[in-house]
Amino acid sequence: IFVGEEVDICIHFSPDVPHEIITSRRWHTTQKVKELANGGLELRMRVSGTQELFSWVLGFGAGAEVIEPETLRNQVATELDAMKRVYYG
Repeated sequence: IFVGEEVDICIHFSPDVPHEIITSRRWHTTQKVKELANGGLELRMRVSGTQELFSWVLGFGAGAEVIEPETLRNQVATELDAMKRVYYG
């Protein structure tokens, strides 16, 4: 359940992420998945709000990269910086 302003999402998944995790489930009615040249996947969709996506993307670690929107990309990067401080001081 996404709540908030409608926004276009683009997430790239590395080839290390099993394709079935992304392709076997309908995450959103607007989703489009395509294979990337490097063997990874691109997931695009238009959703209302990004809070749930924020947590979901973090669960993939380095296997997922938010391409857009920039606000979500920055939110993930900020969280990763905070996590690095926890682990590396």
